[in-house]
Amino acid sequence: MKKNGFTLVEILAVIFILSLLAVIITPVVTDLVKDSEESLYEKQVDNIVKAVKKYGIEHSEVLPDEQENTVLSLHTLLGAGILDKDTILNPKTKENMGGCVIISYSENYSQYEYKYYEECAETGSVYTFDYTGNYQTFVAPVKGRYKLEVWGAQGGYRTDASMGGKGGYSTGSIILNAGDTLYIYVGGSGNSGTCTNSVCTGGYNGGGYRTLYKGGGGATDIRFINSDDPLILQSLLSRVIVAGGGGSDGAANRAGGYGGGTNGAAADGGCGTGGFGGTQTGFTTSNTVASDQIVTNGTNHAGFGFGGYGSTYQNNGWGGAGGGGWYGGVGVNPDTGGGDDDRGGGGGSGFVYDASSISTLPSDYLVASKYMLTDASKVAGNASMPNHEGTGSMTGNSGNGYAKITLVSLVNSGVGYFDAVGHEEMFIASKSGYYELEVWGAQGGSVSGYRGGYGSYSNGAVYLDAGDTLYVNVGTQGSSGNPYSKINGGYNGGGYVPSSSDGPSGRVVAGGGGATHIALSSGTLASFDANGNGTADSGELDDILIVAGGGGGGYAHDSSGYQGIGGDAGGMVGLDGQAISGGCAGTGGYQSAGGSGCGTTGTYGKFGLGGNVVGKSHGSAGGGGFYGGGGSKGAIMGNGNSGGGGGSGYIGNDLLYSGVMYCYGCTPNDSAATKTIATTEDDPSLDSVNCGNGYSSTAYSKCAKAGGGFAKIKYLGISF
Repeated sequence: MKKNGFTLVEILAVIFILSLLAVIITPVVTDLVKDSEESLYEKQVDNIVKAVKKYGIEHSEVLPDEQENTVLSLHTLLGAGILDKDTILNPKTKENMGGCVIISYSENYSQYEYKYYEECAETGSVYTFDYTGNYQTFVAPVKGRYKLEVWGAQGGYRTDASMGGKGGYSTGSIILNAGDTLYIYVGGSGNSGTCTNSVCTGGYNGGGYRTLYKGGGGATDIRFINSDDPLILQSLLSRVIVAGGGGSDGAANRAGGYGGGTNGAAADGGCGTGGFGGTQTGFTTSNTVASDQIVTNGTNHAGFGFGGYGSTYQNNGWGGAGGGGWYGGVGVNPDTGGGDDDRGGGGGSGFVYDASSISTLPSDYLVASKYMLTDASKVAGNASMPNHEGTGSMTGNSGNGYAKITLVSLVNSGVGYFDAVGHEEMFIASKSGYYELEVWGAQGGSVSGYRGGYGSYSNGAVYLDAGDTLYVNVGTQGSSGNPYSKINGGYNGGGYVPSSSDGPSGRVVAGGGGATHIALSSGTLASFDANGNGTADSGELDDILIVAGGGGGGYAHDSSGYQGIGGDAGGMVGLDGQAISGGCAGTGGYQSAGGSGCGTTGTYGKFGLGGNVVGKSHGSAGGGGFYGGGGSKGAIMGNGNSGGGGGSGYIGNDLLYSGVMYCYGCTPNDSAATKTIATTEDDPSLDSVNCGNGYSSTAYSKCAKAGGGFAKIKYLGISF
């Protein structure tokens, strides 16, 4: 018979054969794909390393000295134009690549070595440490400046959490070499201890123990020598920063003393005398101390690193235990009268190893002076301190302690790149000589096609000794949106637009762009106005080396046809904003005064600050700068509806050599202290590829800046 199709047996046979082939072929194909992806990844890494090698040959200042490394993150390489792409994809993950290239000098081969690492610490990397009941380890991934923050633990309490003394807070910055190891001891709360035979241990790391009730809170500290027993003297003598723990309560209504800060606090004693707090050299005593407070080491006596013991009296009263600290708080006996007036324990003291603490250090202190902290401070447990997330503040630390380490800046051999990160960074000169400073201000916020003003560019050189520190604040771009909620300006002085719900719909407004500056001391640009009068008075400018202004915000009100473009930053003078369809605009900042606002009140720029918007938010804000641009008043329709003015730049410090400022379409000036060159779309002196329009979103020399700001520091040599 003629067959019209396949039999069931034939179909099953074909399916079986195909399945068998799939089983055989699929792993082979998968392996081929993986091999291909791995090969592409290796080529990608090879191209990255080759680009950095080429850059190192052409720019010797990036090459490290012996015993040092230069760390260049991929983010930095892209931002500096060393790599010619905006992003680089990982062929294996199809996501943007991160990591860094580390340049080191090989003594064995007498040459520089370049190696790419997928995991690499970048500026802003944060390492956090919760309470674990044991020490934890931090190994510095790169040579850099690290910010240390520690919070002490709260003292124990019977029933009311407010009665346990709260922990203090200490912070400071330290320079670590790659591979340096720190040991983190996070204090436990007084309520975290255990009770055996009516004796309750205090919180881990020095909290005093106590009979029947909860003990003192443990300190939180960072040290260079570790020990399974945190109270081993050698380990304690290697501490570089301490936040004191709080003392425990006595009676249910007798609070323990809060931790330090400089000194721990004395506890509530009611009719008697509460336990005294630890200090920088011991614990506080006076002639009024009850004889049963200070006994011998191991009973009520506090000591170096540990709080005192809270004891009983004839089983009819319970004294509070001291908190741990640099020196612990004093523990106490109860009210000997057997009443309900039992006293609380004292709080432990905090500590930072800095220049101010040298005179109080024990003679056998173990930490080398090169690890001395800078920008250090101590906050007592009854005062405002940063919360653990760094997003706000709190009064004292409750519960267990906490520690945080943040990589603030890289320390390398004469080159630094700083992006718009919204906080201050530092650069430390590794060798003496001249350094080129380049700064780009941030663009103002752009809205609905009406751009914010471009940031300006400033350049100069300064002589630094090895170890000198520069403080870098890079402006961020202004925000934009409908002002039913506040529209923020960029970091470092960009003006803002306040919330306004009574204006017409359809408004889209923007904050001003922040300035970028480099200085010899810490702080945003506006903070150098010590008198708070909005102008730069004599002596307040000495530490400001160079400034690039931020642009004003753009404006759009499409339903009524009003639009505005933000003023571009200066130069000697920032540009005025533009009111395209009527109304008025904020003017640019100058060398001695801020730009005027659109209208007559409240919108003028100031030293380091762009002008804000007032009225019904019908305008946009001014850019930050040496002096900020003015904002739009916007009191009524047609009186505003425009962009803010641009901020000015600055190169007038006598320490700065060869200063010059570039700004988009601005007015040129030939005076040495205010030398200004305009960038235009057809300027033949500019890089026609990277800055052919007179501005760029990437930081190129002599080019105005779109987007966030940028800064670059480069070693030039002992002469230039």
